[in-house]
Amino acid sequence: MITGPRKILLLLCIAVFSTSCSNRYLQGTAQNVAISESSHELYDESVDLACAYFYYLWGKSAQHDERYEEAREAYEKSLVCDTKAEFVMHNLIVLLVKMGKREQALTLMEKLAVDNPHDIKTLSLLANLYAAMGKTDKAVETYKILIEKDKEPQYLLMLGTLYGRNHQYEEAEKIFLDLLKLDDQSYMGYYYLARLYRENGSFEKARAMYEKCLDLNWSTPLAFEIAEFFMQEKKDDDAISIFNKILENEDTDERARGELAGLYLRMEQPEKALEELQKLREYASDRQKVDLSIGRIYLEQERFNEAVEIYSRLLEESSEPENIRPLLAAAFYKLGDKQSAKDHLSKVHSSSKGYEESMLMLVQMLQEEDKFDEAIKLLSDCIADQEKRKKSFYRRLADLYKKSDQIEKGKAVFEEAMAEYPSDTRILFEYGMFLDELGDSAAATERMQQILAINPQDAYALNYVGYIWAEKGIHLPKALEYIQQAVALRPEDGYIRDSLGWVYFKQGEYQRAVEELEKALSIETDDPTINEHAGDAYLKIGDKEKALGAYEKSYELYSDEEKKQKVKDKLDNFTK
Repeated sequence: MITGPRKILLLLCIAVFSTSCSNRYLQGTAQNVAISESSHELYDESVDLACAYFYYLWGKSAQHDERYEEAREAYEKSLVCDTKAEFVMHNLIVLLVKMGKREQALTLMEKLAVDNPHDIKTLSLLANLYAAMGKTDKAVETYKILIEKDKEPQYLLMLGTLYGRNHQYEEAEKIFLDLLKLDDQSYMGYYYLARLYRENGSFEKARAMYEKCLDLNWSTPLAFEIAEFFMQEKKDDDAISIFNKILENEDTDERARGELAGLYLRMEQPEKALEELQKLREYASDRQKVDLSIGRIYLEQERFNEAVEIYSRLLEESSEPENIRPLLAAAFYKLGDKQSAKDHLSKVHSSSKGYEESMLMLVQMLQEEDKFDEAIKLLSDCIADQEKRKKSFYRRLADLYKKSDQIEKGKAVFEEAMAEYPSDTRILFEYGMFLDELGDSAAATERMQQILAINPQDAYALNYVGYIWAEKGIHLPKALEYIQQAVALRPEDGYIRDSLGWVYFKQGEYQRAVEELEKALSIETDDPTINEHAGDAYLKIGDKEKALGAYEKSYELYSDEEKKQKVKDKLDNFTK
Protein backbone atom coordinates (compact mmCIF):
# COMPACT_ATOMS: atom_id res chain seq x y z
CA MET A 1 0.00 0.00 0.00
CA ILE A 2 1.23 3.55 -0.82
CA THR A 3 0.72 6.06 1.97
CA GLY A 4 1.74 9.53 3.05
CA PRO A 5 3.69 11.94 0.83
CA ARG A 6 4.37 9.25 -1.80
CA LYS A 7 0.64 8.69 -2.28
CA ILE A 8 0.01 12.47 -2.59
CA LEU A 9 2.84 12.75 -5.12
CA LEU A 10 1.42 9.88 -7.14
CA LEU A 11 -2.07 11.40 -7.09
CA LEU A 12 -0.64 14.72 -8.29
CA CYS A 13 1.11 12.93 -11.15
CA ILE A 14 -2.10 11.17 -12.07
CA ALA A 15 -3.98 14.44 -11.96
CA VAL A 16 -1.46 16.07 -14.31
CA PHE A 17 -1.60 13.25 -16.83
CA SER A 18 -5.37 12.84 -16.49
CA THR A 19 -5.91 16.52 -17.25
CA SER A 20 -3.87 16.28 -20.41
CA CYS A 21 -6.05 13.54 -21.89
CA SER A 22 -9.39 13.82 -20.12
CA ASN A 23 -11.20 15.60 -22.94
CA ARG A 24 -10.42 12.89 -25.45
CA TYR A 25 -11.27 10.13 -23.02
CA LEU A 26 -14.71 11.61 -22.48
CA GLN A 27 -15.35 11.16 -26.21
CA GLY A 28 -15.35 7.34 -25.78
CA THR A 29 -13.17 4.39 -24.90
CA ALA A 30 -10.27 3.26 -27.01
CA GLN A 31 -12.23 0.18 -27.96
CA ASN A 32 -14.80 2.41 -29.62
CA VAL A 33 -12.05 4.36 -31.35
CA ALA A 34 -10.44 1.17 -32.58
CA ILE A 35 -13.55 -0.24 -34.23
CA SER A 36 -15.25 3.01 -35.26
CA GLU A 37 -15.59 3.70 -38.97
CA SER A 38 -14.43 7.28 -38.34
CA SER A 39 -11.41 6.29 -36.30
CA HIS A 40 -9.03 7.33 -39.10
CA GLU A 41 -9.95 10.93 -38.38
CA LEU A 42 -8.48 10.62 -34.90
CA TYR A 43 -5.07 9.77 -36.31
CA ASP A 44 -4.78 13.38 -37.42
CA GLU A 45 -5.12 14.72 -33.89
CA SER A 46 -2.08 15.58 -31.84
CA VAL A 47 -0.51 12.69 -29.94
CA ASP A 48 0.03 12.97 -26.19
CA LEU A 49 2.94 10.57 -25.66
CA ALA A 50 3.25 11.29 -21.95
CA CYS A 51 -0.39 10.43 -21.38
CA ALA A 52 -0.18 7.33 -23.59
CA TYR A 53 2.94 6.00 -21.92
CA PHE A 54 1.63 6.68 -18.42
CA TYR A 55 -1.55 4.65 -19.00
CA TYR A 56 0.41 1.98 -20.84
CA LEU A 57 2.67 1.48 -17.79
CA TRP A 58 -0.38 1.52 -15.55
CA GLY A 59 -1.97 -1.18 -17.70
CA LYS A 60 1.17 -3.34 -17.67
CA SER A 61 1.40 -3.09 -13.89
CA ALA A 62 -2.28 -3.98 -13.41
CA GLN A 63 -1.99 -6.87 -15.87
CA HIS A 64 1.05 -8.20 -14.03
CA ASP A 65 -0.98 -8.17 -10.80
CA GLU A 66 -3.91 -9.88 -12.61
CA ARG A 67 -6.19 -6.84 -12.21
CA TYR A 68 -7.41 -7.36 -15.74
CA GLU A 69 -10.37 -4.97 -15.90
CA GLU A 70 -8.19 -2.18 -14.55
CA ALA A 71 -5.49 -3.08 -17.09
CA ARG A 72 -8.01 -3.04 -19.91
CA GLU A 73 -9.27 0.41 -18.95
CA ALA A 74 -5.71 1.73 -18.73
CA TYR A 75 -4.79 0.38 -22.19
CA GLU A 76 -7.93 1.91 -23.66
CA LYS A 77 -7.05 5.30 -22.12
CA SER A 78 -3.53 4.95 -23.54
CA LEU A 79 -5.01 4.42 -27.00
CA VAL A 80 -7.16 7.53 -26.63
CA CYS A 81 -3.95 9.47 -26.00
CA ASP A 82 -2.15 7.85 -28.95
CA THR A 83 -4.41 6.09 -31.44
CA LYS A 84 -1.38 4.90 -33.46
CA ALA A 85 0.30 3.06 -30.57
CA GLU A 86 0.36 -0.42 -32.09
CA PHE A 87 2.34 -1.92 -29.22
CA VAL A 88 -0.45 -0.83 -26.85
CA MET A 89 -3.05 -2.32 -29.18
CA HIS A 90 -1.12 -5.62 -29.22
CA ASN A 91 -1.05 -5.67 -25.43
CA LEU A 92 -4.77 -4.92 -25.24
CA ILE A 93 -5.54 -7.73 -27.69
CA VAL A 94 -3.45 -10.24 -25.72
CA LEU A 95 -5.17 -9.10 -22.52
CA LEU A 96 -8.64 -9.53 -24.04
CA VAL A 97 -7.73 -13.07 -25.09
CA LYS A 98 -6.55 -13.80 -21.57
CA MET A 99 -9.84 -12.43 -20.23
CA GLY A 100 -11.77 -14.77 -22.53
CA LYS A 101 -13.04 -11.90 -24.69
CA ARG A 102 -11.78 -13.42 -27.94
CA GLU A 103 -14.39 -11.91 -30.24
CA GLN A 104 -13.53 -8.39 -29.05
CA ALA A 105 -9.84 -9.19 -29.45
CA LEU A 106 -10.47 -10.49 -32.97
CA THR A 107 -12.39 -7.34 -33.95
CA LEU A 108 -9.45 -5.17 -32.87
CA MET A 109 -6.94 -7.54 -34.48
CA GLU A 110 -8.70 -7.54 -37.85
CA LYS A 111 -8.94 -3.73 -37.77
CA LEU A 112 -5.23 -3.51 -37.00
CA ALA A 113 -4.42 -5.90 -39.86
CA VAL A 114 -6.44 -3.78 -42.31
CA ASP A 115 -4.55 -0.67 -41.22
CA ASN A 116 -1.18 -2.50 -41.30
CA PRO A 117 -1.43 -5.18 -44.04
CA HIS A 118 2.34 -5.64 -44.26
CA ASP A 119 3.11 -5.81 -40.55
CA ILE A 120 4.42 -9.32 -39.81
CA LYS A 121 3.76 -9.18 -36.07
CA THR A 122 0.16 -8.11 -36.59
CA LEU A 123 -0.50 -10.84 -39.17
CA SER A 124 1.16 -13.41 -36.92
CA LEU A 125 -1.06 -12.46 -33.98
CA LEU A 126 -4.13 -12.54 -36.22
CA ALA A 127 -3.28 -16.00 -37.57
CA ASN A 128 -2.66 -17.33 -34.07
CA LEU A 129 -5.97 -15.88 -32.89
CA TYR A 130 -7.87 -17.43 -35.80
CA ALA A 131 -6.29 -20.80 -35.01
CA ALA A 132 -7.08 -20.54 -31.30
CA MET A 133 -10.72 -19.70 -32.06
CA GLY A 134 -11.12 -22.65 -34.43
CA LYS A 135 -11.42 -20.43 -37.52
CA THR A 136 -9.14 -22.80 -39.40
CA ASP A 137 -9.76 -21.60 -42.96
CA LYS A 138 -8.98 -17.98 -42.06
CA ALA A 139 -5.94 -19.07 -40.06
CA VAL A 140 -4.64 -21.07 -43.04
CA GLU A 141 -5.08 -18.16 -45.43
CA THR A 142 -3.35 -15.76 -43.03
CA TYR A 143 -0.40 -18.13 -42.52
CA LYS A 144 -0.08 -18.45 -46.30
CA ILE A 145 0.16 -14.66 -46.59
CA LEU A 146 2.74 -14.63 -43.80
CA ILE A 147 4.83 -17.33 -45.48
CA GLU A 148 4.83 -15.37 -48.74
CA LYS A 149 6.26 -12.40 -46.84
CA ASP A 150 8.56 -14.30 -44.47
CA LYS A 151 9.22 -18.06 -44.69
CA GLU A 152 9.68 -18.28 -40.94
CA PRO A 153 9.85 -21.93 -39.72
CA GLN A 154 7.30 -21.19 -37.01
CA TYR A 155 4.72 -20.16 -39.60
CA LEU A 156 5.33 -23.32 -41.62
CA LEU A 157 4.98 -25.36 -38.47
CA MET A 158 1.65 -23.76 -37.60
CA LEU A 159 0.29 -24.12 -41.14
CA GLY A 160 1.29 -27.79 -41.31
CA THR A 161 -0.34 -28.41 -37.95
CA LEU A 162 -3.60 -26.86 -39.15
CA TYR A 163 -3.59 -29.01 -42.28
CA GLY A 164 -2.99 -32.09 -40.14
CA ARG A 165 -5.82 -31.14 -37.79
CA ASN A 166 -8.12 -30.96 -40.85
CA HIS A 167 -6.90 -34.41 -42.02
CA GLN A 168 -5.34 -32.77 -45.08
CA TYR A 169 -2.36 -35.07 -44.75
CA GLU A 170 -0.75 -34.46 -48.15
CA GLU A 171 -0.76 -30.69 -47.70
CA ALA A 172 0.55 -31.04 -44.14
CA GLU A 173 3.35 -33.38 -45.23
CA LYS A 174 4.43 -30.97 -47.98
CA ILE A 175 4.58 -28.05 -45.55
CA PHE A 176 6.57 -30.00 -42.94
CA LEU A 177 9.01 -31.22 -45.60
CA ASP A 178 9.45 -27.61 -46.77
CA LEU A 179 10.21 -26.70 -43.17
CA LEU A 180 12.89 -29.40 -42.96
CA LYS A 181 14.46 -28.11 -46.18
CA LEU A 182 14.83 -24.74 -44.46
CA ASP A 183 16.07 -26.28 -41.22
CA ASP A 184 17.14 -29.93 -41.28
CA GLN A 185 17.71 -29.76 -37.52
CA SER A 186 14.14 -28.75 -36.68
CA TYR A 187 13.10 -31.01 -33.83
CA MET A 188 9.49 -29.85 -34.03
CA GLY A 189 9.42 -30.43 -37.78
CA TYR A 190 10.42 -34.07 -37.37
CA TYR A 191 8.11 -34.46 -34.38
CA TYR A 192 5.02 -33.17 -36.16
CA LEU A 193 5.84 -35.29 -39.20
CA ALA A 194 6.04 -38.32 -36.90
CA ARG A 195 2.63 -37.50 -35.43
CA LEU A 196 1.24 -36.95 -38.93
CA TYR A 197 2.55 -40.27 -40.26
CA ARG A 198 1.31 -41.99 -37.12
CA GLU A 199 -2.18 -40.59 -37.61
CA ASN A 200 -2.44 -41.65 -41.26
CA GLY A 201 -1.06 -45.13 -40.56
CA SER A 202 2.41 -44.81 -42.12
CA PHE A 203 4.25 -46.78 -39.45
CA GLU A 204 7.75 -46.93 -40.95
CA LYS A 205 7.77 -43.23 -41.81
CA ALA A 206 6.55 -42.34 -38.32
CA ARG A 207 9.22 -44.55 -36.82
CA ALA A 208 11.96 -42.84 -38.86
CA MET A 209 10.80 -39.37 -37.82
CA TYR A 210 10.57 -40.37 -34.15
CA GLU A 211 14.10 -41.79 -34.28
CA LYS A 212 15.34 -38.52 -35.79
CA CYS A 213 13.69 -36.66 -32.90
CA LEU A 214 15.49 -38.87 -30.39
CA ASP A 215 18.81 -38.27 -32.17
CA LEU A 216 18.29 -34.51 -32.04
CA ASN A 217 17.02 -34.29 -28.49
CA TRP A 218 16.55 -37.36 -26.34
CA SER A 219 13.90 -36.84 -23.69
CA THR A 220 12.07 -39.26 -21.43
CA PRO A 221 8.55 -37.94 -22.28
CA LEU A 222 9.27 -38.41 -25.99
CA ALA A 223 10.64 -41.89 -25.34
CA PHE A 224 7.43 -42.84 -23.53
CA GLU A 225 5.36 -41.54 -26.44
CA ILE A 226 7.38 -43.62 -28.89
CA ALA A 227 7.14 -46.72 -26.69
CA GLU A 228 3.37 -46.27 -26.51
CA PHE A 229 3.32 -45.96 -30.32
CA PHE A 230 5.27 -49.20 -30.68
CA MET A 231 2.90 -51.02 -28.31
CA GLN A 232 -0.10 -49.70 -30.22
CA GLU A 233 1.42 -51.13 -33.41
CA LYS A 234 2.18 -54.47 -31.68
CA LYS A 235 5.92 -53.86 -31.99
CA ASP A 236 6.54 -55.11 -28.47
CA ASP A 237 10.27 -55.78 -28.87
CA ASP A 238 10.81 -52.20 -30.05
CA ALA A 239 8.84 -50.91 -27.07
CA ILE A 240 10.96 -53.02 -24.72
CA SER A 241 14.11 -51.49 -26.22
CA ILE A 242 12.77 -47.98 -25.55
CA PHE A 243 11.86 -48.79 -21.94
CA ASN A 244 15.30 -50.30 -21.38
CA LYS A 245 16.92 -47.17 -22.82
CA ILE A 246 14.92 -45.04 -20.39
CA LEU A 247 16.07 -47.28 -17.54
CA GLU A 248 19.69 -47.01 -18.70
CA ASN A 249 19.42 -43.25 -18.24
CA GLU A 250 17.49 -43.49 -14.97
CA ASP A 251 17.33 -46.97 -13.46
CA THR A 252 14.78 -45.92 -10.82
CA ASP A 253 12.15 -44.64 -13.26
CA GLU A 254 8.96 -46.14 -11.81
CA ARG A 255 6.82 -45.61 -14.86
CA ALA A 256 9.27 -47.26 -17.25
CA ARG A 257 9.77 -50.28 -15.00
CA GLY A 258 6.03 -50.63 -14.43
CA GLU A 259 5.21 -50.31 -18.14
CA LEU A 260 7.89 -52.88 -18.94
CA ALA A 261 6.45 -55.34 -16.43
CA GLY A 262 2.95 -54.80 -17.82
CA LEU A 263 4.21 -55.36 -21.36
CA TYR A 264 5.86 -58.64 -20.39
CA LEU A 265 2.57 -59.76 -18.84
CA ARG A 266 0.68 -58.95 -22.04
CA MET A 267 3.32 -60.93 -23.93
CA GLU A 268 2.63 -63.86 -21.57
CA GLN A 269 6.13 -63.75 -20.10
CA PRO A 270 5.28 -63.70 -16.38
CA GLU A 271 8.80 -64.57 -15.21
CA LYS A 272 10.27 -61.49 -16.88
CA ALA A 273 7.39 -59.39 -15.55
CA LEU A 274 8.07 -60.72 -12.07
CA GLU A 275 11.75 -59.87 -12.40
CA GLU A 276 10.94 -56.26 -13.28
CA LEU A 277 8.39 -55.97 -10.47
CA GLN A 278 10.93 -57.27 -7.94
CA LYS A 279 13.34 -54.53 -9.07
CA LEU A 280 10.57 -51.92 -8.98
CA ARG A 281 9.65 -52.96 -5.45
CA GLU A 282 13.03 -51.78 -4.18
CA TYR A 283 12.33 -48.11 -4.90
CA ALA A 284 8.60 -47.80 -5.69
CA SER A 285 6.72 -44.99 -3.97
CA ASP A 286 3.71 -47.33 -3.68
CA ARG A 287 5.19 -50.69 -2.74
CA GLN A 288 1.77 -52.13 -1.90
CA LYS A 289 0.61 -51.68 -5.50
CA VAL A 290 3.67 -53.56 -6.71
CA ASP A 291 3.11 -56.37 -4.21
CA LEU A 292 -0.49 -56.70 -5.37
CA SER A 293 0.75 -57.23 -8.93
CA ILE A 294 3.35 -59.75 -7.77
CA GLY A 295 0.64 -61.61 -5.87
CA ARG A 296 -1.55 -61.80 -8.97
CA ILE A 297 1.31 -63.32 -10.94
CA TYR A 298 1.81 -65.89 -8.19
CA LEU A 299 -1.89 -66.79 -8.48
CA GLU A 300 -1.65 -67.16 -12.26
CA GLN A 301 1.46 -69.31 -11.89
CA GLU A 302 -0.30 -71.44 -9.27
CA ARG A 303 2.29 -70.45 -6.66
CA PHE A 304 -0.49 -70.28 -4.12
CA ASN A 305 1.62 -70.51 -0.95
CA GLU A 306 3.67 -67.50 -2.06
CA ALA A 307 0.47 -65.65 -2.94
CA VAL A 308 -0.93 -66.36 0.54
CA GLU A 309 2.32 -65.15 2.09
CA ILE A 310 2.43 -61.85 0.21
CA TYR A 311 -1.30 -61.11 0.61
CA SER A 312 -1.22 -61.98 4.33
CA ARG A 313 1.58 -59.48 4.84
CA LEU A 314 -0.28 -56.86 2.81
CA LEU A 315 -3.40 -57.46 4.89
CA GLU A 316 -1.48 -56.53 8.04
CA GLU A 317 0.23 -53.50 6.48
CA SER A 318 -2.58 -52.08 4.35
CA SER A 319 -4.75 -49.17 5.39
CA GLU A 320 -7.42 -50.64 3.09
CA PRO A 321 -7.50 -54.35 3.95
CA GLU A 322 -10.89 -54.77 2.25
CA ASN A 323 -9.14 -54.68 -1.13
CA ILE A 324 -6.73 -57.44 -0.10
CA ARG A 325 -9.19 -59.96 1.34
CA PRO A 326 -10.72 -61.15 -1.97
CA LEU A 327 -7.26 -61.90 -3.36
CA LEU A 328 -6.16 -63.68 -0.19
CA ALA A 329 -9.42 -65.66 -0.23
CA ALA A 330 -8.76 -66.71 -3.83
CA ALA A 331 -5.29 -67.95 -2.86
CA PHE A 332 -6.66 -69.94 0.10
CA TYR A 333 -9.41 -71.36 -2.11
CA LYS A 334 -6.87 -72.55 -4.68
CA LEU A 335 -4.90 -74.18 -1.87
CA GLY A 336 -8.03 -76.05 -0.84
CA ASP A 337 -8.47 -74.14 2.41
CA LYS A 338 -12.08 -73.15 1.76
CA GLN A 339 -12.83 -72.24 5.35
CA SER A 340 -10.09 -69.59 5.45
CA ALA A 341 -11.28 -68.33 2.09
CA LYS A 342 -14.87 -68.03 3.33
CA ASP A 343 -13.74 -66.33 6.55
CA HIS A 344 -11.96 -63.59 4.60
CA LEU A 345 -14.77 -63.14 2.08
CA SER A 346 -17.37 -62.74 4.81
CA LYS A 347 -15.34 -59.88 6.31
CA VAL A 348 -15.33 -57.77 3.13
CA HIS A 349 -17.32 -54.59 3.80
CA SER A 350 -20.10 -53.53 1.45
CA SER A 351 -18.31 -50.24 0.73
CA SER A 352 -15.27 -52.08 -0.63
CA LYS A 353 -14.60 -52.22 -4.37
CA GLY A 354 -14.28 -55.99 -4.14
CA TYR A 355 -17.49 -56.51 -2.18
CA GLU A 356 -19.73 -57.67 -5.04
CA GLU A 357 -17.13 -60.08 -6.38
CA SER A 358 -16.46 -61.37 -2.86
CA MET A 359 -20.11 -62.16 -2.15
CA LEU A 360 -20.51 -63.96 -5.46
CA MET A 361 -17.37 -65.97 -4.75
CA LEU A 362 -18.67 -66.87 -1.31
CA VAL A 363 -22.00 -67.97 -2.81
CA GLN A 364 -20.13 -70.14 -5.31
CA MET A 365 -18.23 -71.86 -2.50
CA LEU A 366 -21.42 -72.51 -0.55
CA GLN A 367 -23.04 -73.90 -3.67
CA GLU A 368 -20.09 -76.23 -4.26
CA GLU A 369 -20.64 -77.55 -0.74
CA ASP A 370 -24.37 -78.04 -1.52
CA LYS A 371 -25.23 -75.42 1.08
CA PHE A 372 -27.97 -73.87 -1.02
CA ASP A 373 -29.96 -72.63 1.96
CA GLU A 374 -26.95 -70.69 3.30
CA ALA A 375 -26.21 -69.24 -0.13
CA ILE A 376 -29.85 -68.23 -0.62
CA LYS A 377 -29.99 -66.59 2.81
CA LEU A 378 -26.76 -64.70 2.18
CA LEU A 379 -27.99 -63.19 -1.09
CA SER A 380 -31.51 -62.56 0.25
CA ASP A 381 -30.06 -60.64 3.19
CA CYS A 382 -27.83 -58.63 0.86
CA ILE A 383 -30.73 -57.72 -1.42
CA ALA A 384 -32.87 -56.70 1.57
CA ASP A 385 -30.20 -54.20 2.66
CA GLN A 386 -30.04 -51.21 0.33
CA GLU A 387 -26.37 -50.59 1.14
CA LYS A 388 -25.43 -54.17 0.27
CA ARG A 389 -27.78 -54.67 -2.70
CA LYS A 390 -26.20 -55.28 -6.12
CA LYS A 391 -28.01 -55.97 -9.37
CA SER A 392 -25.99 -59.12 -10.05
CA PHE A 393 -27.28 -60.65 -6.81
CA TYR A 394 -30.80 -60.98 -8.25
CA ARG A 395 -29.73 -63.18 -11.15
CA ARG A 396 -27.51 -65.28 -8.91
CA LEU A 397 -30.29 -65.77 -6.35
CA ALA A 398 -32.77 -66.73 -9.08
CA ASP A 399 -30.27 -69.31 -10.37
CA LEU A 400 -29.93 -70.78 -6.88
CA TYR A 401 -33.71 -71.14 -6.63
CA LYS A 402 -33.78 -72.79 -10.05
CA LYS A 403 -31.04 -75.26 -9.09
CA SER A 404 -32.94 -76.11 -5.91
CA ASP A 405 -36.19 -76.63 -7.89
CA GLN A 406 -37.88 -73.50 -6.54
CA ILE A 407 -38.76 -72.04 -9.94
CA GLU A 408 -41.55 -69.74 -8.81
CA LYS A 409 -39.31 -68.17 -6.18
CA GLY A 410 -36.72 -67.60 -8.90
CA LYS A 411 -39.29 -65.78 -11.01
CA ALA A 412 -40.35 -63.76 -7.97
CA VAL A 413 -36.75 -62.60 -7.50
CA PHE A 414 -36.71 -61.19 -11.04
CA GLU A 415 -40.10 -59.56 -10.54
CA GLU A 416 -38.69 -57.87 -7.44
CA ALA A 417 -35.64 -56.75 -9.43
CA MET A 418 -37.86 -55.29 -12.16
CA ALA A 419 -39.88 -53.40 -9.57
CA GLU A 420 -36.66 -51.98 -8.12
CA TYR A 421 -35.05 -51.22 -11.52
CA PRO A 422 -37.96 -50.89 -14.00
CA SER A 423 -35.88 -49.44 -16.85
CA ASP A 424 -32.84 -51.68 -16.49
CA THR A 425 -32.63 -53.60 -19.78
CA ARG A 426 -29.86 -55.87 -18.49
CA ILE A 427 -32.13 -57.25 -15.75
CA LEU A 428 -34.92 -57.71 -18.29
CA PHE A 429 -32.54 -59.58 -20.59
CA GLU A 430 -31.33 -61.83 -17.76
CA TYR A 431 -34.95 -62.51 -16.81
CA GLY A 432 -35.69 -63.40 -20.42
CA MET A 433 -32.75 -65.81 -20.59
CA PHE A 434 -33.79 -67.32 -17.25
CA LEU A 435 -37.24 -68.03 -18.72
CA ASP A 436 -35.68 -69.34 -21.93
CA GLU A 437 -33.59 -71.81 -19.91
CA LEU A 438 -36.85 -73.01 -18.38
CA GLY A 439 -38.19 -73.64 -21.88
CA ASP A 440 -40.69 -70.77 -21.75
CA SER A 441 -39.65 -68.97 -24.95
CA ALA A 442 -43.00 -67.14 -25.17
CA ALA A 443 -42.51 -65.47 -21.78
CA ALA A 444 -38.85 -64.84 -22.63
CA THR A 445 -39.90 -63.14 -25.86
CA GLU A 446 -42.22 -60.86 -23.90
CA ARG A 447 -39.29 -59.74 -21.73
CA MET A 448 -37.19 -59.07 -24.84
CA GLN A 449 -39.98 -57.01 -26.37
CA GLN A 450 -40.10 -54.98 -23.16
CA ILE A 451 -36.42 -54.25 -23.71
CA LEU A 452 -37.12 -53.10 -27.27
CA ALA A 453 -39.83 -50.76 -25.99
CA ILE A 454 -37.13 -49.10 -23.87
CA ASN A 455 -34.28 -49.39 -26.37
CA PRO A 456 -35.22 -50.32 -29.96
CA GLN A 457 -31.50 -50.61 -30.78
CA ASP A 458 -30.71 -53.43 -28.34
CA ALA A 459 -28.96 -55.91 -30.64
CA TYR A 460 -29.30 -58.92 -28.36
CA ALA A 461 -33.03 -58.46 -27.75
CA LEU A 462 -33.56 -58.01 -31.51
CA ASN A 463 -31.56 -61.16 -32.15
CA TYR A 464 -33.43 -63.21 -29.57
CA VAL A 465 -36.90 -62.28 -30.80
CA GLY A 466 -35.91 -62.74 -34.45
CA TYR A 467 -34.28 -66.11 -33.81
CA ILE A 468 -37.23 -67.46 -31.79
CA TRP A 469 -39.63 -66.43 -34.55
CA ALA A 470 -37.40 -68.07 -37.15
CA GLU A 471 -37.08 -71.23 -35.06
CA LYS A 472 -40.88 -71.41 -34.82
CA GLY A 473 -41.30 -70.49 -38.50
CA ILE A 474 -43.49 -67.47 -37.70
CA HIS A 475 -43.29 -63.76 -38.56
CA LEU A 476 -40.33 -64.52 -40.87
CA PRO A 477 -40.22 -61.12 -42.66
CA LYS A 478 -40.25 -59.33 -39.30
CA ALA A 479 -37.71 -61.82 -37.92
CA LEU A 480 -35.39 -61.03 -40.84
CA GLU A 481 -35.83 -57.29 -40.25
CA TYR A 482 -34.98 -57.63 -36.55
CA ILE A 483 -31.92 -59.78 -37.15
CA GLN A 484 -30.60 -57.56 -39.94
CA GLN A 485 -30.80 -54.64 -37.51
CA ALA A 486 -28.92 -56.71 -34.93
CA VAL A 487 -26.21 -57.60 -37.47
CA ALA A 488 -25.80 -53.92 -38.37
CA LEU A 489 -25.33 -53.13 -34.68
CA ARG A 490 -23.03 -56.10 -33.94
CA PRO A 491 -21.46 -57.20 -37.25
CA GLU A 492 -18.69 -59.21 -35.56
CA ASP A 493 -21.00 -61.27 -33.36
CA GLY A 494 -20.98 -64.84 -34.66
CA TYR A 495 -24.17 -65.83 -32.87
CA ILE A 496 -26.14 -63.00 -34.45
CA ARG A 497 -24.71 -63.98 -37.85
CA ASP A 498 -25.93 -67.51 -37.16
CA SER A 499 -29.43 -66.14 -36.55
CA LEU A 500 -29.34 -64.33 -39.89
CA GLY A 501 -28.28 -67.50 -41.66
CA TRP A 502 -31.00 -69.46 -39.89
CA VAL A 503 -33.80 -67.07 -40.84
CA TYR A 504 -32.65 -67.27 -44.48
CA PHE A 505 -32.73 -71.06 -44.13
CA LYS A 506 -36.28 -70.93 -42.79
CA GLN A 507 -37.28 -68.73 -45.73
CA GLY A 508 -35.84 -71.28 -48.16
CA GLU A 509 -32.95 -69.02 -49.25
CA TYR A 510 -30.38 -71.75 -48.74
CA GLN A 511 -27.43 -70.22 -50.61
CA ARG A 512 -27.71 -66.99 -48.63
CA ALA A 513 -28.06 -69.09 -45.49
CA VAL A 514 -24.77 -70.85 -46.29
CA GLU A 515 -23.01 -67.52 -46.85
CA GLU A 516 -24.09 -66.11 -43.49
CA LEU A 517 -23.48 -69.35 -41.59
CA GLU A 518 -19.95 -69.55 -42.99
CA LYS A 519 -19.36 -65.99 -41.75
CA ALA A 520 -20.69 -67.07 -38.35
CA LEU A 521 -18.35 -70.09 -38.31
CA SER A 522 -15.36 -67.89 -39.16
CA ILE A 523 -16.07 -66.02 -35.90
CA GLU A 524 -17.35 -68.86 -33.68
CA THR A 525 -15.64 -71.94 -35.11
CA ASP A 526 -16.38 -74.28 -32.22
CA ASP A 527 -20.05 -73.60 -31.57
CA PRO A 528 -22.07 -76.83 -31.98
CA THR A 529 -25.34 -75.13 -32.93
CA ILE A 530 -23.77 -73.04 -35.70
CA ASN A 531 -22.05 -76.16 -37.07
CA GLU A 532 -25.36 -78.03 -37.03
CA HIS A 533 -27.12 -75.17 -38.82
CA ALA A 534 -24.33 -75.10 -41.41
CA GLY A 535 -24.74 -78.85 -41.94
CA ASP A 536 -28.46 -78.39 -42.57
CA ALA A 537 -27.80 -75.57 -45.07
CA TYR A 538 -25.03 -77.47 -46.91
CA LEU A 539 -27.36 -80.42 -47.25
CA LYS A 540 -30.04 -78.22 -48.81
CA ILE A 541 -27.67 -76.96 -51.53
CA GLY A 542 -26.43 -80.49 -52.22
CA ASP A 543 -22.96 -80.22 -50.68
CA LYS A 544 -23.06 -83.50 -48.76
CA GLU A 545 -19.33 -83.55 -48.01
CA LYS A 546 -19.41 -80.22 -46.18
CA ALA A 547 -22.68 -81.17 -44.51
CA LEU A 548 -21.12 -84.37 -43.17
CA GLY A 549 -18.09 -82.48 -41.84
CA ALA A 550 -20.27 -79.87 -40.12
CA TYR A 551 -22.48 -82.53 -38.51
CA GLU A 552 -19.48 -84.52 -37.28
CA LYS A 553 -17.97 -81.43 -35.67
CA SER A 554 -21.31 -80.48 -34.14
CA TYR A 555 -21.67 -83.97 -32.68
CA GLU A 556 -18.20 -83.75 -31.09
CA LEU A 557 -18.89 -80.33 -29.61
CA TYR A 558 -22.34 -80.90 -28.09
CA SER A 559 -22.40 -81.84 -24.40
CA ASP A 560 -26.20 -81.96 -24.16
CA GLU A 561 -27.16 -85.60 -24.80
CA GLU A 562 -30.52 -84.79 -26.37
CA LYS A 563 -28.95 -82.40 -28.87
CA LYS A 564 -26.12 -84.84 -29.47
CA GLN A 565 -28.61 -87.59 -30.33
CA LYS A 566 -30.42 -85.28 -32.74
CA VAL A 567 -27.20 -84.71 -34.69
CA LYS A 568 -26.38 -88.44 -34.56
CA ASP A 569 -29.71 -89.16 -36.24
CA LYS A 570 -28.74 -86.77 -39.04
CA LEU A 571 -25.39 -88.51 -39.41
CA ASP A 572 -27.05 -91.91 -39.51
CA ASN A 573 -29.10 -90.76 -42.48
CA PHE A 574 -25.89 -90.47 -44.51
CA THR A 575 -25.28 -94.23 -44.20
CA LYS A 576 -28.78 -95.25 -45.24
